Amino acid sequence: MFRSRPLQGLLCFGLAIGCAALFVADVHAKRKGGRRRDKDGGVPPVEWAAGIAQAAEEARKDDGPYLIFFCSEDVAGFAGAGSRGVEKYSKTVTKMPPLTVFESAEVVDTLDAVEYPIAKIALTPQTVELARKYKVAAAPSLVACSPDGTVLCGLYGQVSEVNTIQLLKGLKETYAKWKKANPDKSLAAPVPAARPEAKKTASDDGP
Repeated sequence: MFRSRPLQGLLCFGLAIGCAALFVADVHAKRKGGRRRDKDGGVPPVEWAAGIAQAAEEARKDDGPYLIFFCSEDVAGFAGAGSRGVEKYSKTVTKMPPLTVFESAEVVDTLDAVEYPIAKIALTPQTVELARKYKVAAAPSLVACSPDGTVLCGLYGQVSEVNTIQLLKGLKETYAKWKKANPDKSLAAPVPAARPEAKKTASDDGP
């Protein structure tokens, strides 16, 4: 009996160390673009920038690209709000619009991994001119830009899980090529965003 106590102590100590290591690894993974999930295990919300100006400013600081997702006004209410946010939104409408790629766990995981800032814009009469600036004529569209607002590439009208992930994974190389060809533009001041940009979205927080 007495001889087993040191062994029990070592086992408890080892278990504590193991749990701590798993916790640190989980935090590290979340910070480095690992898999996030909401508290129910569902798709977490996208970490949207407050607007194009903020996304461009973050891109300038990171010396990287940023993204803009253009969608219809009703879709803007839930796109990228996470599983719980979508569920909440569905209870406020009589007919739920089709889900977007930002309700896909794989897309959100990829977006977390690449860590590019992204803004969401609802296509309304007030944002038509803004959309034209980014060559957008229809929703949904996903546009990738350099920090100075130059359009690098985009998905127009057809934004699927497959082509979104391809765009996200290939954007680092696309930006590197653009930067090499435009060394004086990559860290230019961000383009101001027009307002209003997007309607308030369903939140993933709350009961």
